[in-house]
Amino acid sequence: MEIKKTKHFVCSISRITAVVAVLLCTLFIASGCTALAFLLSSGPYEKKIPPAYDLKGQQDRKVFIWVECPRSANADFDVQEKLITAFQLYLTEKAGFNAENIITNQFDG
Repeated sequence: MEIKKTKHFVCSISRITAVVAVLLCTLFIASGCTALAFLLSSGPYEKKIPPAYDLKGQQDRKVFIWVECPRSANADFDVQEKLITAFQLYLTEKAGFNAENIITNQFDG
């Protein structure tokens, strides 16, 4: 009895697989190369986007970083400091800015 159940289960799985394969083949044949091109095209996160402003050409100038966190944002009290630090690190490490050319609105005290 167990062998018949197993055979029936295997036949059901193979039938379902065959139906799905036929449907996919029909889809690709009916839509032509459009479906295949859509599946193989690069997504928005894979495309390289050129920068809107050339930071590397402005490395000899001063940069002012202003971060303002209003109370209505319900953010932690140290979010402003963390964002300023993150921008400073990005500009010095990735963009190659001199740390002396970065001015922030971070106040001591």
